[in-house]
Formats: sequence, structure tokens, C-alpha cells
Amino acid sequence: MALDYFARRKPTEAARRLELRRFIAGAVIMGVSVAAPIIPAGKALAFCDATDCVPNVARDVAPAAPCEPHHFYDFGLDSKSRTYVCSPAGVWTPAGPLVGVREVALPCDAMDQSAQEPDGTPLVCEQINRTLRWVHRTDTPG
Repeated sequence: MALDYFARRKPTEAARRLELRRFIAGAVIMGVSVAAPIIPAGKALAFCDATDCVPNVARDVAPAAPCEPHHFYDFGLDSKSRTYVCSPAGVWTPAGPLVGVREVALPCDAMDQSAQEPDGTPLVCEQINRTLRWVHRTDTPG
């Protein structure tokens, strides 16, 4: 008879809250365990498909003006957003349009476009074996 009493007893408000907390905690754990493998790793976390999101681009550069050449982050934009690259001679020289952050050897859209690797290495779009690919620039110190 004592067991029947407990079986028929309605749960208290505290018991309902505890059950709800356990349900929510379980749902959160399941969500995290499902979402964790979906998150891309490393460099792929930041997507950049425009000039404005490319890091460390010099602004308001002037053609043929002096610059300090580096192995990384050698791009500059003039006041009209035209792309320049700091040459090994230490002057800003015209370059193809800067289109974002890309990885070397991946396909690209048009010859002479410029891009930057996530580590800052300057790239240019060139034809390699009848396919357009991103390659390291040869007109920079890198």
C-alpha cells in the first residue's frame, strides 16, 4: 500500500524543475557534441571575399612612392581603392585587384587578380597547366 501511495503521488514543483534542468542539460550536451565536428579548423574559420576584410593592407598609397618591402602583408590601396604591391625595390607598383584571402594552389577566377594567404603571403592568379591557380607573387620580397 505504501508503494501505491508514492506511485500515485503528483510530482512537486521542485521535482518538475529538476527534471526540466536535466532535460535542458541533456539537450545542450547533445547539441555541443553534434556541432563540434562541424566547426572548421584553423585558417578556415575566417572567410574573406572582399578587399575590405584583407588584414594589414596599407591605405592611401601613391604609385611609385617609397614603401618598406616585407615577406608578408605587402598590399596597399590608393584613395580610389586601386591595388598596389610593395616591390623589392621599395616602391608601390600596380597590381591586379585584391579580391580577398585565399590559399595557394587553389583555383582562381581571373588572370592577374591579387589575394593574400591567411599568413599574409601575397598571391596572384596565373595560368598553370591550362588552369587558373593562386601562386606566390614573384614581384615581392616573399
